[in-house]
Amino acid sequence: GTRIHAQVEEDLMKKHLTVLKEGEAVSINTFQLKDYLGEFRTNPYPYKITFFRTTKVKAADDFLEYYPEKYFSDFENILSGKLDKNVLVDVIGQIVNIGPMEQIKTKGKDNSKLDIILRDTMNVHLTCTLWSDFAKKVMDYTKENNTTIVICVIKFACIKEYKVKVEQRKKK
Repeated sequence: GTRIHAQVEEDLMKKHLTVLKEGEAVSINTFQLKDYLGEFRTNPYPYKITFFRTTKVKAADDFLEYYPEKYFSDFENILSGKLDKNVLVDVIGQIVNIGPMEQIKTKGKDNSKLDIILRDTMNVHLTCTLWSDFAKKVMDYTKENNTTIVICVIKFACIKEYKVKVEQRKKK
């Protein structure tokens, strides 16, 4: 199975609400592929699915029940810049470090910002920035479970650095 982005208008969503559920695989008949434009895409394909009133959706009963490993991006590929920064990625890793919760103004609004460091199975470290309620939930969860190993899965992560500040130290 491969995943692709689908756009469903609100009135059509109501028609398919019982079948279209996050994380569930479905079979779709009678749809259109359109150009997938925008700054970020949820997959590398240049197209997205658009529903019609005649579109039929049913559960894919024979689809795998686990999250396929093939969707997780390799930390080394992310860090090396080999991946398209316009395609959102999924990552999985052990939380090995948590920075302080910061309050930052972005786009005129106050936001909570939390940097965490994930470690993959090859011991490669990746810094991830979490925002708002998600940052607070991760902070609270790791505090409550500080004696255990915490594995973090981030779906549809954006590959970019948030205003990196480089400080130069003067030699004495």
